[in-house]
Amino acid sequence: MLQARLRGVVFTLALLSCGAGLQAEVPEAGAAASAPPLPSVMGVGLTSAQLDRSLRFYRDGLGMVELRRIPQGAVVEVIMGFDSQGAGVTIFLLGPSSGAGPAVKPASHDKLVLSVPDAEALAARLASAGFKPGPIKSLPEYRIKNFMVSDPDGHVLEIVQKDARQTREGG
Repeated sequence: MLQARLRGVVFTLALLSCGAGLQAEVPEAGAAASAPPLPSVMGVGLTSAQLDRSLRFYRDGLGMVELRRIPQGAVVEVIMGFDSQGAGVTIFLLGPSSGAGPAVKPASHDKLVLSVPDAEALAARLASAGFKPGPIKSLPEYRIKNFMVSDPDGHVLEIVQKDARQTREGG
């Protein structure tokens, strides 16, 4: 019950923070299980000054695959996913169709958080592809391991590996 109530509150806050001007009702305790499904984040869009550099990071470093390329005049949007079906997180890279565009200045506190099954393996993959993952930290109070890495445009990614117990318990 508490989890359903919190989900409703988070949904309301998300809508309000997006400026949607909509309000979702918080489910009442014992509400029918036929409530409509909640929205979910499909992916995140990131701007790139040099698409080739960014594609190498997301493909060779993170192991993503290109799902689709959508030309839009002087820019192109490249949709990346972790499998060829686009299941899970999708990253929408937007950059110049050719050459380099203006430098990208990500906001100082923005980050993309990815949950992975093996943080050490991903850090090793990034390093072998020529990228510089930060040190892996163990945070037992949160039952996670994590590290930070920046893509070639300076977008910060936090890579998180949940403790196996937390994953089994659904947290």
